[in-house]
Amino acid sequence: MSQLSTRTNWHEAISCAVQIDLKDYSHLLEYKNEHTLSANKNRIDMLVIKKQTDFQIPKHIAFLFRTYNIFENKGLSATLTKKAYYKTNGHACYYIDSLPPKTDIDRRDVTLTFISFKYPRKLFRHLTKECNLIIEKPFPGVYYIIKDMYPAQILVLHELSPEDSMYLYCLQKNMNVPEMIDTLINNYTANKNNELYTKYMNQFLYSRTKGDPLMVCEGIFKLYGTSSKEIAEQARKQTKEQDDNYYLPQIEKLKDSVNTLTSEIDSLKQLLSQNNIAY
Repeated sequence: MSQLSTRTNWHEAISCAVQIDLKDYSHLLEYKNEHTLSANKNRIDMLVIKKQTDFQIPKHIAFLFRTYNIFENKGLSATLTKKAYYKTNGHACYYIDSLPPKTDIDRRDVTLTFISFKYPRKLFRHLTKECNLIIEKPFPGVYYIIKDMYPAQILVLHELSPEDSMYLYCLQKNMNVPEMIDTLINNYTANKNNELYTKYMNQFLYSRTKGDPLMVCEGIFKLYGTSSKEIAEQARKQTKEQDDNYYLPQIEKLKDSVNTLTSEIDSLKQLLSQNNIAY
C-alpha cells in the first residue's frame, strides 16, 4: 500500500468512492477528474460521461445521470452554499459552450451532482423560498432540485444508503461501524492492485487516524494482517529480544570484569604477603 498523504484529499476520496460504488457500470461511464473548461481557467471537480443515454443506471446516486454529469465536491468542513450552487450552474453553461459546434446537446442532457457532508439547510431554504423550486427526496440522502435550469441532485453523505453507496457513506465524519470497516478492509485486500481502492483507503485511513486512532478499531490492524493482541505480543517479544540481545551481553561482560578484578586483587594480596606488608 502506498504511503499515506499528509492531509485528507476529499476530492480524491469522493472521486474514488463514486467510481467504486458504480463499478458495475464502469463500462458505461467515463470519468474526468479536475476537468478544465476551455472557456476559462475554472475546473469541474469531476465530469462523468454516460456512454449509453438510453440506459438508466439503477444505483441511487446515478439514477439522475444523463449524458454529461458534473460533480461539485465539498470537503468535510465546507458547507454547500448558494455561491457554490450557482458557480456549478455556470460551469455547466461553460461546458456546453466548450463542446464542438456540431454537438447536438440540450440543457437536459447535463446534470449537476453536489456532494455534501452536511445537510445544506440554508441553501434548501433559499431554493424553495426565494427561487420557488421544489426539492424531492427519492432515495435516502439523495435530494433532487426540481424545475431548475439543469437537473440537479444533492447527496448528503451521512444519509445515504450504505447498501447502495457504501464507499461514499463511509466518508462521513463519525462513521464508526466495525462491520462496515471490516468490509472496506476485505474489499481492499481483494482489490489492492486496483489504484482506486488504494487511493480511497489512503484517504480513508488518514482521515480517521489523524484525529482519533481508536475510530478504526481492529479494522486498521486487519489491513496489515494482524490484530491489536498480536501487535502487543509482538512488542513484548521484541522487547524480550532486545533485552536478551543487549542486557545479557552486558551482564556477561560485567561478570568477566568482576572475575578479572577479583583475580587481580588476589594477586596483589599474595604479593603483599610475600613482602611482609600488612593490608
